[in-house]
Amino acid sequence: MEWQPEGPWQVSLFCEPHSTSVTLRVDEAPASVPVAELADILVLSTAAVTRVEDSPRLRAHLASAPSLPTPHPSRQSTGHTVTNWTGLSLGLGFWLLTSLSTPHPPPVVETPDAFTQEDASSLVDLDASDPVALTYPLPAKPFRNQAVPPCKTNKGAVEIKGGCWVALEQKPPCFSDQAEYQGKCYLPVAKPQRMPQSAEP
Repeated sequence: MEWQPEGPWQVSLFCEPHSTSVTLRVDEAPASVPVAELADILVLSTAAVTRVEDSPRLRAHLASAPSLPTPHPSRQSTGHTVTNWTGLSLGLGFWLLTSLSTPHPPPVVETPDAFTQEDASSLVDLDASDPVALTYPLPAKPFRNQAVPPCKTNKGAVEIKGGCWVALEQKPPCFSDQAEYQGKCYLPVAKPQRMPQSAEP
């Protein structure tokens, strides 16, 4: 979506545990802008909340956030818009979208007990991915470096359009190095590496 607001907005939401209302206060808005733009912002906020609502990082962020001050009674006078719970979720989504746009994951401390002594049998090299590639539709034929049937179904591979693919938990929109097919994201399975047939002296 390429929508942009006409100007800067500053919106505050207030909700109390024992109240059935949510107070939406518009502190700053562009001059002569239709109210529909505020509605658009709130709709985008809902989409943002829906996208991150199950995120453990979000739960940790909300748990660590300081308590919000309750609004002063004189500031809740006329001119403030009272909305239903939908407004709360929309506004919260906007706040989450802006506050979580630059995540800072906690540092991993490497202690002897932090890792097992075993290596994983398969790894995904994320640094080898092409950062400028866009999500692509599943091609009609397999890639030349892609495994072809019989696919290793005991390792999660499935045959689609003559190539072997692994379905991912990620739902569309898929990441840049993943193919999208029938509502799922897939990665192609690598063609088996040929072992050397003879060693040079």
